[in-house]
Amino acid sequence: MLAPGGLVAVSIPGGQEQTVLAEPDPVLALYGEFAQYLPPGGGMGTPLDVADLLTGAGFVDVTSTDIEVCLEVPDGQTYWDWTLTHGSRAFADDLPADRRAQFHDRMLAVLNSQRVITLQRTGIVWTARRPL
Repeated sequence: MLAPGGLVAVSIPGGQEQTVLAEPDPVLALYGEFAQYLPPGGGMGTPLDVADLLTGAGFVDVTSTDIEVCLEVPDGQTYWDWTLTHGSRAFADDLPADRRAQFHDRMLAVLNSQRVITLQRTGIVWTARRPL
């Protein structure tokens, strides 16, 4: 229910240009390592073409803006809980149970070994308007 002329905003993880960090991100490295255990055609689906979805739904003035977010969390479990609500649940759920447990345990070990957990992430914010 968006009023005529109203603005909609959608954010997605990742970016058009990924940030190159001075040091490799150990959490992203774990995703890369465990991706080999994902089944073909699993819950991760195919990448969305957000611009096509918005224009196909009748929106106009579709724009995208890269964003960078610096996230500080108190411990590994807090990060794990947060990430499952922000797009990683399908990844974890698609892993075989034993690999899911390994992924969880290794992520917590990596994160909890850091004095301060600061994760730098990129994303895209898409905006569009409902025509008048």
